[in-house]
Amino acid sequence: MKLGKAEKAVILLSLALLTGFAVYTAVRWAFAPELEISAAEFPVPGNVLAAAIEDELQIININTADAGKLASLPGVGEVLAARIIQYREENGSFANTEDIMNVYGIGEEKYMSMMDLITVAGDGGERTEGQ
Repeated sequence: MKLGKAEKAVILLSLALLTGFAVYTAVRWAFAPELEISAAEFPVPGNVLAAAIEDELQIININTADAGKLASLPGVGEVLAARIIQYREENGSFANTEDIMNVYGIGEEKYMSMMDLITVAGDGGERTEGQ
């Protein structure tokens, strides 16, 4: 099969474009090392998700939280937040997270919906659950 002038021109033009692109890429890579990207610059997707969840779901210390923070817990509004604070003032700090069920209006179901969002620990962020 014999190629005509038009086919030869298309092939030569394609080769010239590919060669030009290869040279451009090689020169750009050689003189622009800041374009190199290492894996360390990109967080692991799971870590990004964990950080987002941690920011979104802040653990609330039920021994020190104000009414606004307490009211942000699932199933806890202004009235229940006030009861939690009143209970704290009358009975002292909660010894463990399950003690919040001693507050009128918080039963086991409501506790289960908030148990992963509350703590009684100090600044260490530890969660102390009942026995």
